[in-house]
Amino acid sequence: MNHDRAEQLLDRYFDEALTAAERLELERFLLSSPSARQLFWRRARFHALLRRRGRESWGERLAHDEIPEPAAPALEPVAFWQSLPALVFARWQTLGLGLVAAMLAIAVGALLLPRFSSRVASPSSVPGEAAADPQSTNYEQGIATLVRALDVQWAGEAHGPGLLKPGWLKLKSGLVELRFHRGARLILEGPIEFQLISDMQARCAFGKLTAEVPLPASGFEILSPNARIVDRGTAFGFSVGRDGLADVQVFNGKVEVALTRAPGTLREFHRGELVRVDTAGAFAAPAAVPLEFATADTFEQRAQSLMAANFAAWKGKLLELRNDPSLLVHYTFSDQTPSDLLVNQVSAPAPATNGTIIGCSWTEGRWPGKAALDFKQPGDRIRFALPQSSHQLTCIAWVRLDTLDHRYTALLMSGDGKVGELQWQLQGDGSLCFGKRKIPGWGIGHIENQATSPLPQLQHYGVWLQAAFVYDDTTRSLSHYLNGALVGQSSVSPGSPLTIASLEIGNWTPAQGQPMEPIRNFNGRMDEFLVFSRALLPAEIRELWQIGRPL
Repeated sequence: MNHDRAEQLLDRYFDEALTAAERLELERFLLSSPSARQLFWRRARFHALLRRRGRESWGERLAHDEIPEPAAPALEPVAFWQSLPALVFARWQTLGLGLVAAMLAIAVGALLLPRFSSRVASPSSVPGEAAADPQSTNYEQGIATLVRALDVQWAGEAHGPGLLKPGWLKLKSGLVELRFHRGARLILEGPIEFQLISDMQARCAFGKLTAEVPLPASGFEILSPNARIVDRGTAFGFSVGRDGLADVQVFNGKVEVALTRAPGTLREFHRGELVRVDTAGAFAAPAAVPLEFATADTFEQRAQSLMAANFAAWKGKLLELRNDPSLLVHYTFSDQTPSDLLVNQVSAPAPATNGTIIGCSWTEGRWPGKAALDFKQPGDRIRFALPQSSHQLTCIAWVRLDTLDHRYTALLMSGDGKVGELQWQLQGDGSLCFGKRKIPGWGIGHIENQATSPLPQLQHYGVWLQAAFVYDDTTRSLSHYLNGALVGQSSVSPGSPLTIASLEIGNWTPAQGQPMEPIRNFNGRMDEFLVFSRALLPAEIRELWQIGRPL
């Protein structure tokens, strides 16, 4: 999808005019393009700020009959963007809705088009030529996405679902699904050593893989010690032994195979043909029996079976958790009736701990058949109350981020401005942050924050993650976990316990004053939330991750 089509769909989205087919088209585009997601959220935030500015100022201006004329002199770029909401709403009645929409489209387009265009990748290598040095290119958005991993044991660095930059993937066993940003889809079978070079080129040192390459990605290359395969819009299986013996099986379309030691020996092979390059680097008689490869269908069947087993194990764990007296809040997002009530699933919950859903919409969760809440608009949130003080507290959330478009993104927040209240947030640099208020009200130094280092996993949008913090005043420690692993630990100052009363999940409503960065709404999905009145052990956090992981 090109930029013009993306702009058209976004315009129709914000006008609430998308058809069902267009909505599906836009969703697929946003899931496959990090640049498109950034464009979406910048525009969404811009529209939200304009609406907020209008609500706050328009009534007051009408009451005092003070609708100022916009200043005629040219503005500096920064001043222009700061003053744009006032200019738009000052002219709202005289310009009309159509012209205002045009002004917004032009302004946003002028601001975002250079960023969007600068991130449209160009081919990093031409088929038949040497590969570009991956270290010489800035792959800010990665070159491929690890979509799913099934029963994988890593031989080298472990990778979770999300963006991948140039580098090696080494598996002892299991299956991995990759989607290169040019369109090629690969299934890797362990054991394998596979190198991502660019969005149009990869290397298989040894192992087996299946490739599906659509026509827009024609020319995608896979290198091996003795052979180079150039795809021409097809599907094929590729196997490389540790001795360099290479076998190619063409399922559909056409591939070109060249010998590494003699690049000019490029030969075409078509559907149903088998190709072999021997250990000496020469074409040889193909194998008598076709090899077996993991196809997209077999991968999907195995994934569905594994997800069903994990979903069943998670349901079994719910019964055990319900009998834990330290579990204060457990939202499983499994009860959608009534739609604005989120039932606390603990044994004999206090009525105030049932959540009130504001604005969020229901969607699919970690597994097929499991529900989740989708947070999209600036007002989306869950409100509940937990009136108590605590020297120990553990909180766990299963989330799927769509973006981190604010400096702070709320996970669990209190806005009372009182000593001892907590704030748990994601930061724009991809870190987790826990704060405890030590001085009433707002201002620099009022909250003691404990943040992790930036975590690349948090910027792998569209992937389910388990985030957790463990606060323990008895040991003066604060620990953060991501996907069952400890990612940050720090000391907290002695003082009053946590005092938790009114809380919000996914948003923040300060009860008084005007703190910095008031807009902190969560953008993404959530399908489980737990609060314990004790400090869970690392092994317990990891067990909940293992049982709750989608695959």
